[in-house]
Amino acid sequence: LNNASINDDNVRTYLPTRMFIADEVSMGGKDIPQKVNRNLNTLKETTSVAGQARNGNIPVLWGGDMGQLPPPCKGGKMLYMTNTPEWDDFMNCFVELKGNHRFKADPEYGQIMVRYHDRNHTRADVTRLNTRVVGAPGGPTVRDIPDDIAYCVPNNKQRRAVNNAHFSKWLQQTHSTNPDVPPPKHTLIINASDIRQGKKSKEFSPSMLCNLMSTCADCDVKEGDRYFVDISIKVYTRRPMMLIGNDCVEEGRANGTLCFFLAVVLKPEAVVKTQQVDGYYVRCVGANDVQHIVCEYADKPGQTFIIKAKSMSVKIKWTAQLEEGFSFPTTLSATLKQFPLLTNNATTGHKLQGASKTSLFIIGVSNTMNWMYVALSRVRTLSGLFLSTPIKFKHPRKESSFMAMIRRFKALIPHNRDEDLN
Repeated sequence: LNNASINDDNVRTYLPTRMFIADEVSMGGKDIPQKVNRNLNTLKETTSVAGQARNGNIPVLWGGDMGQLPPPCKGGKMLYMTNTPEWDDFMNCFVELKGNHRFKADPEYGQIMVRYHDRNHTRADVTRLNTRVVGAPGGPTVRDIPDDIAYCVPNNKQRRAVNNAHFSKWLQQTHSTNPDVPPPKHTLIINASDIRQGKKSKEFSPSMLCNLMSTCADCDVKEGDRYFVDISIKVYTRRPMMLIGNDCVEEGRANGTLCFFLAVVLKPEAVVKTQQVDGYYVRCVGANDVQHIVCEYADKPGQTFIIKAKSMSVKIKWTAQLEEGFSFPTTLSATLKQFPLLTNNATTGHKLQGASKTSLFIIGVSNTMNWMYVALSRVRTLSGLFLSTPIKFKHPRKESSFMAMIRRFKALIPHNRDEDLN
């Protein structure tokens, strides 16, 4: 349904379709229902009904939590904030799911999340949540934070900071600052290979390449307009990771798939070196030295898959250091070879949507619409919640486009269980 053009094979494939189901609709903008309507009409070879063919004249079931974050694309708006007839006018039935399965171990916390979602939370709710500020009087201490806790951060720079802090702590526990002590094999840095500048594939100077590798993190390097790329991937056994890109959708892996790093299979001719990170000596290789990486699905214990390095065209945000302390930011075009993986001890709110966590440390806050609700509602219990800063209470808006949409849709709720939903 994302194809710009539709051929006869596509039409034959979709001809038997009786219903179209789309979940997580909140993650898409107004173009999603528009594309679905246009392409289903083409695929089902629909003739106009009363002057308007709708969604190929088959039922379309939209699912999702409209109280989540806006689409991550530039200028993305929630569907209820757009004038989209394919969303506003085509809807003819609405079913509100009120189950609180995620919070079954803490119903009180679940009710706070319901009020947050419905924009009815109170000052007392916020006061209750703020009892989980780390270091506050009566709150949890640093020692109370579980070792396997997940982190939620507002942006990618803070994600980088948390991931780097985790790796530094790991090195302190497992590595040596003595160059004569062999670094352990459970930890490895995989540096990007074949890094070239611009369309002419000009080689970087050794000093500039060294500067790039030591100062640029994944939030500084982007493939196209969508995917961050880590030019220096720091892994250890069972480190949380996240896939980037949609090259393996047919195999059940897509952008954002969560996994754990298990092992690296090196090529026979691979050269393993050491490099210093925060004073500790760590084994390192180039992406060209690696045959493949073995990972385990985060939600499918015991099920593994392999990842191979790929060539990428990227944009690098880099700060050039000049003499006498002067510097200026610039963006470089480059090509490189690296694995489509990011470290994932910390995750942004967008990538956490849909996840459930036993324990979660929310670091900082964001003014992005619905961010606080999304972050808070990922954890199953209040005791599993940890906050770096207190939440400020803001009076919920009594009127909003979100609540107006919900009221309009509630008028479409069937009056009884036996009513024909058609």
